[in-house]
Amino acid sequence: MPEDLRKSKNEIISREYADNIIRSMTESLIVVSPQGIIETVNPATCALLGYEEKEIIGQPVGKVVAEEEEELFKGSGIEGLIKKGSVRNVERAYLSKDGTKIPVLFSGSVMHDDDGKIQGIVCVAQDITELKFAEEERARALRERAAAIDAMPDILEVLDMDGVILSVNAASTRIQGWKPEELVGKRFDELGEAIKPEDIERFMKLLGELIETGHM
Repeated sequence: MPEDLRKSKNEIISREYADNIIRSMTESLIVVSPQGIIETVNPATCALLGYEEKEIIGQPVGKVVAEEEEELFKGSGIEGLIKKGSVRNVERAYLSKDGTKIPVLFSGSVMHDDDGKIQGIVCVAQDITELKFAEEERARALRERAAAIDAMPDILEVLDMDGVILSVNAASTRIQGWKPEELVGKRFDELGEAIKPEDIERFMKLLGELIETGHM
């Protein structure tokens, strides 16, 4: 009898310890049954999605994932996950209570009991909204810079340290009469008759000066 009490007490302590860890997680945690029903969520999930715990426990996982992501928890999708055992750090989209799609970095792992029977799927996700916004801003800035460079009336060509042309602007191709693919990837001194020998010699001298001093 005392042994049973000690075992029961240890099980309670272990559950409380695990619950404390789950409550303290900053990432979203959702446990889904093999049938695709939400069984457990942590406070971070509720905060991320705008739900109270009671609103999503017992609901189909489709309630909190974007429509295009539901296949992961259905038919061949869930069978594939069970077969692989886990997926790690893949971009997915959760769905908040107000219908907003939230980009997340998703990891899922199949949970088994002591007999090897599948108990459910543990889903951990990190909100990457700010990261995606920063990526979009960088892409927008690059597009704007490329447009500005192409709008320049003067020739602009980017070369590497060996004098190989990496990129050209619209004026470069328009004025010289070359197509971009005929310039990019070639060394400046391989353009043949398009450039006078004395110009090549002067350019290579300037390039050497630039590499050595950092300016011309």
